[in-house]
Amino acid sequence: MNDISNINSVPAVIPLTGRTGTAQQETLPSTERLVEDEVEISDLGALLARVRDLPDIRVDKIARIRAEIEQGTYETAERLEGAVEQLLEEI
Repeated sequence: MNDISNINSVPAVIPLTGRTGTAQQETLPSTERLVEDEVEISDLGALLARVRDLPDIRVDKIARIRAEIEQGTYETAERLEGAVEQLLEEI
């Protein structure tokens, strides 16, 4: 444990060699200097984004509609007419 250096000491500066700095960057061909980042979203990521944008589920409304279906009161003439009109508009 005596070999541990002082954590407050700053190590000596070591010069870097190679192609660094703006002067050397200017000598690079333009294709090497201009690198653009790209982002690819996976199919799963796209699906999760679509799910996140879905409206919240209204459990109370679902329970009410299930009860109406079970009682036989959900299908009314007005609802059937509205469904037929929407179907005809889509066709």
